[in-house]
Amino acid sequence: MTAYTPSDQYDDAWFTPGWTSQDTDGATPPQPDPLPDLPKITVVGSYIQEENGHPVNGSILLQADKPYVVKATGLRVVPHAKRVWLEAGKFEIDLPVGDDAALDEPVNMSVEECFPEGRKYMIRVKSGAEGPQPIHTLTVDVPYQRIATPRIHNYGYRPRSYSASAPTSTHTPMMYSGDGVPTDPHINGDVYLDNTNGDLYQQQNGVWVRTGNILGPAGPRGPAGAGAVSASTTPQLTMTSWPTVFEQQATGFGGSVVQTMGWDSTEQNWYTGQRDITDTDLGRMRVNRHSRDGTYLDSMVIDHGGHGTMALERAADGMYVWVGGNVTDDQARALTRIPYAAGTTVDAATQPWLTPRPGAYRVSAAVDPVHRTLAFRWQTNNVSSPTSTAFVDLYDLDVAAQGTFEPLGTIAHPPLTTAMQGFTSLGTTFYDYWGNAPDDPTVRAFDWGTGRLISSQQVGAFSSQRPREPEGICVYDQAGDRTRATLAFGFTGGSSGARTYSVARFPFPETPDWTPVDYNASQVTPNSPNYVPQYRIDGDRVWLHFSFTKTGGGAWVNGAEMFRLPPEARPNRTQRLEGTCGSWADSSSVVRFEVTTNGAVTLYDKRGLTVWVGADCTFWRT
Repeated sequence: MTAYTPSDQYDDAWFTPGWTSQDTDGATPPQPDPLPDLPKITVVGSYIQEENGHPVNGSILLQADKPYVVKATGLRVVPHAKRVWLEAGKFEIDLPVGDDAALDEPVNMSVEECFPEGRKYMIRVKSGAEGPQPIHTLTVDVPYQRIATPRIHNYGYRPRSYSASAPTSTHTPMMYSGDGVPTDPHINGDVYLDNTNGDLYQQQNGVWVRTGNILGPAGPRGPAGAGAVSASTTPQLTMTSWPTVFEQQATGFGGSVVQTMGWDSTEQNWYTGQRDITDTDLGRMRVNRHSRDGTYLDSMVIDHGGHGTMALERAADGMYVWVGGNVTDDQARALTRIPYAAGTTVDAATQPWLTPRPGAYRVSAAVDPVHRTLAFRWQTNNVSSPTSTAFVDLYDLDVAAQGTFEPLGTIAHPPLTTAMQGFTSLGTTFYDYWGNAPDDPTVRAFDWGTGRLISSQQVGAFSSQRPREPEGICVYDQAGDRTRATLAFGFTGGSSGARTYSVARFPFPETPDWTPVDYNASQVTPNSPNYVPQYRIDGDRVWLHFSFTKTGGGAWVNGAEMFRLPPEARPNRTQRLEGTCGSWADSSSVVRFEVTTNGAVTLYDKRGLTVWVGADCTFWRT
């Protein structure tokens, strides 16, 4: 049996053999009713990597999509998310039968494969099966139900203090949690945590009273500890929308593609790095500075600067660029730190060399400007990234800038299946960025403490651009509010001699994702893929984004339904929405929509419009 892992939110210590509810008075507390005797089937799975046949490392998350309800007694067994780890690429777990005759209704189970290219799907464990059942034979064609992050619960016995000699009814306070302000009545003394903002409440005289907040005010930044990495709010890599920062902006030199980029929140400038003069002059590097919207401002040239990788450091005396040094070709074996000076040329080979790992190959660096750390990637062999043996160190940036390198941590960097296009670090997480044009690239996240893969996400930004080679990833923070940092990433564009660069980003932490909405394609047609109807729920507010033309042409009819929102995004009363339309001579471009309690978004306009109509608007659910 896999041991309990304290850092794994899906492992619950109270369900681990050997753990018990504590009873200081020595009396046996009342025991819960036994679990129903549901039959179980052994389910197995096996995974290997296509490129080398090695076992896949990772885990499988499983959770029933609804409670198991025993028909005869009405007993409800509430689902609990469970993680099973792959061992040599295999797993085995006993799961309750989902179509047993004793159940009130069939139960399916959500499955999430937690490793690169892992899937999310639904299964049903069927009765009557003999022997271990391969998990892929149990799939059912029903919509996937997301496995929610477990909340704080107490699964122990009813909170009373028991004594062998003198039982009492004194209540021991319980800890609960949820999203939003608590409303359910509880026993006085119980405590509740609002997961959305950290507010704490206590039940007092039958009323929930806010008593504080577990986050507290932000304190001053202390020095980096020896061997520990400070925590960070994690960007939402699971999002399916990527806000554009700028698109198809010119670079300092049109003859080669951008290789890397960085962001300076202090002066609100972007920096890009590219090979200079010719595509084959790999040792000569141009560093460009751009405005916030990507407009080219100026540049400097660094001879013997490597293939084009760089890291940015904002210091008290200006901006510094970390690039390759000690290079005889385009692959660096040391670093050097050069002040950015527009219009100048500097030879990196003449600068002081920094060698955190003497003898290492293909070294490069990235900076976390929020936590002021330096990530240093190095290889033990001089080969391309898909076949490399690579590691990443983490250093205190200010100490490293003085030439002293004492790792705060080191993790292995697993091989890639295609070319690496960048990496960066933010707080407790290391990120890499890889892929080939024009396919969607991948961003992976690794825990600095354990080296374990946290998540893997493909990126679909700028899907229509060509050549669309992914190049460069960095931390994108906001001056004055660096706690809400996220990641930005870039793509090349344009033809030789007129190269361009585009940058998008992941949403900031706690930003809700856009969700596409189904629509009747025989009636309405989105103006472009960017205008497919979408909604975003932010608390009790719903945001809408859509723009349609009438399929087949013709005039819009007053009362035409655009699309229908799902139940979770519907208002509790009819609300009017203001939109706009295409060019309409001698008349207003404003159009009126309404959203009703059944989720229908309807156009109300009697002018017989023949142009596109749409809206970027918001309404309240309550």
